[in-house]
Amino acid sequence: MNPRHPGRANRNTKVAQDVFPPITGEWQLGPMDWTAPVSAAVGGLLAVIATYLADRTRRRREERVRAREQKHVLYAEFLTALFGAREQIFAADRWPRRTSERKSLAEAAVREHEVYARRYRMELTAGRQVRENAQAALTALLAYRDEVAAETRWNDPRCEAQREQFRACQQRLLQAMREDLGPGRHREPTPPQPGPTAGLPPGDTLELR
Repeated sequence: MNPRHPGRANRNTKVAQDVFPPITGEWQLGPMDWTAPVSAAVGGLLAVIATYLADRTRRRREERVRAREQKHVLYAEFLTALFGAREQIFAADRWPRRTSERKSLAEAAVREHEVYARRYRMELTAGRQVRENAQAALTALLAYRDEVAAETRWNDPRCEAQREQFRACQQRLLQAMREDLGPGRHREPTPPQPGPTAGLPPGDTLELR
């Protein structure tokens, strides 16, 4: 303040206030509203998570379907091999006249129908009950084969007992396969169609149902 010209100082102060008005409440910046950007970010994150979970659920469902399809194919292949070998063993016991022919045909049945190879492939994905029943059915088949190779004829009580034992084992195996695949959710393994059965003893068929 100039003591000689007090009025001039007052005028200068007023001019400065007019040019640079003081910051009042209307000019002050308040706190920023983060609600909208945070909500958008959270919504986007939830959408990404929901999409990921939906895709993962779909992939798992498709994997389960493919696994059941693979099991079905492997089970059907093993059943076909098992029953084909059984039919060849019966044919060996029933029709060839020469003992050497019957023995050779019976002993070759398991190998020619690749029973062991198909069993190993099946057991890679099979459940415990299926594996146990497959082993029991194979054991019964080998016992029947050995009986025929030992020159026991088809109408001998010992041969009939071995056939009946195999039939019981194959029924348990088929039931275990059906349960492992899931009744009502998947088609059941289809038993192979029996071959010619002319000359079979009464009640001795290859039907599984």
